Amino acid sequence: MATRGFRPFCAIYSTFLQRAFDPVIHDVCLQSFPSSSAWTVPVSPAMTAPRNHGLFDIAYLRGIPELVLMAPKDEDELADMMQTALELPGPSAIRYPRGVGSGVARKAVPVALPVGKSRGTRPT
Repeated sequence: MATRGFRPFCAIYSTFLQRAFDPVIHDVCLQSFPSSSAWTVPVSPAMTAPRNHGLFDIAYLRGIPELVLMAPKDEDELADMMQTALELPGPSAIRYPRGVGSGVARKAVPVALPVGKSRGTRPT
């Protein structure tokens, strides 16, 4: 789809994304195709079987060339990251938790975020 001008999005659980590691590298990132993946991780490891914890996704995705990796702090920032993914010229991935969001106010129209910038947060 990306070779034909479309911007594919793929939503997948983190534990299953690791099984697609080689295709993500060879079929998407090394060719710098404009595509996005959004993957969920369990809210708590206690909620899933140990084989489904998805603990290694950030570690194995950080080393993939051309991939922009994002992780939002809330649902408003998730919408902004999806907009950012749409505007990026190459592949991107967004990691977000499974379950209901915290209910923060959202902007009417998401905005693209600057790539390579981050904000530190502290638990409340």
